[in-house]
Amino acid sequence: SAGIRTASGTTTFNNLPGGLFDIQTAGTWDVCCSGGSVVFSNQAGATLTTSVAGTSIWTNGVVLYNSGTLNVNAGTFQLSGGGTLLGAVTIAAGATLDLNSTFALPAALSVAGTGTLQVSNGTLALGGNRLDVAGAFTTMATGTLTMTNPLDTMVIGGNATFTGGPAIGLLTNGYL
Repeated sequence: SAGIRTASGTTTFNNLPGGLFDIQTAGTWDVCCSGGSVVFSNQAGATLTTSVAGTSIWTNGVVLYNSGTLNVNAGTFQLSGGGTLLGAVTIAAGATLDLNSTFALPAALSVAGTGTLQVSNGTLALGGNRLDVAGAFTTMATGTLTMTNPLDTMVIGGNATFTGGPAIGLLTNGYL
């Protein structure tokens, strides 16, 4: 598999409005050596797409701030550096967006498509917002869904599976 290795230090990558960052090869983007990070800012009007049948991994040092369009068209896109999810997110049938770190929803988010939104090893905090998932939702291993604000709302159109990670939240009208 291919990959990108970024030297230590802090690097910011801005995918500007009208831009397309298209991941076409399975592999890993990591930060080399002693510390540092990569901040990937997918700005409003920009598109980040992965169409790889395998797995693409952005490791601990690669943080995603998405306010543009994020399309997971095939395979698994594993995000291990945390960040925020805004903008438009689509996960195609058979594809998975794997949140493998801490992610925040600073505003309501709708995830289109019939693929799977997965929290495998980290926390998805709704922060008083609404999360609509058209496809499936899964927590695995130590993945945690946190819904502690009375305004937190989650609607899942597909299957919901909690296999190992807790769902922390308030029970309101029979819904977690």
